[in-house]
Amino acid sequence: MKIIKFKKFKDNRGTLFYNFYKDFNFKVKRTYFLKNFNKSSRGNHARKFGKKLYICLSGVIKISLETKRIKKKINLNTGDSLKVEKYTWLSIKGNHKSICLVLDSLDYNEKHYIRDKKKFLKQINNENTTF
Repeated sequence: MKIIKFKKFKDNRGTLFYNFYKDFNFKVKRTYFLKNFNKSSRGNHARKFGKKLYICLSGVIKISLETKRIKKKINLNTGDSLKVEKYTWLSIKGNHKSICLVLDSLDYNEKHYIRDKKKFLKQINNENTTF
């Protein structure tokens, strides 16, 4: 997990947010947006493989995450991003103004996901598991 602040260029035309490949360092195979959040959270899963970059395009994105070593809540504001690695349990909330862009290192495959938190916790607490 790594928070990556987008660089800003601001002038009388507005604000430009930008980043470079070297800042998040993985090839993007899939992109998607999350918006129109309601009271339910999105995500609620972990991945066995790959990396994702969650980018707050508008509003505030509230992310709860848990790994073998940390349990944390993070608020992303417009222009903030969060790089998430494998075996990180993730829940995402926002409001009607929130828009989140996700850059994914993998094509979608349901076999890559752990969707049961009890199984996830058991797997990361297994002494033979290293991440």
